[in-house]
Amino acid sequence: MYGSFVSRYGRSPRARTSALRGDPDLPLLLSLENYDAETKRATRTAIFDRRTLERYKPVEHVESAAEALAVCLNETVRSTGRAWQH
Repeated sequence: MYGSFVSRYGRSPRARTSALRGDPDLPLLLSLENYDAETKRATRTAIFDRRTLERYKPVEHVESAAEALAVCLNETVRSTGRAWQH
């Protein structure tokens, strides 16, 4: 899909962003390419070639109570899908 878009319209939508200026998804669209302002060239990002996220690794040790609280709250959201409420 990306390849056919590039062959039809060319790389880097930055030149065509005026039509999308108010669109809240514009940063997402622009994140598909690495743009070099000096050379005015764009290349596709790593997401097209390889995994960009690592598997989840649980926290096994913390140094303070504040870190423990942060981990606990993060784990609660991860397992329940909703934030802790008081």
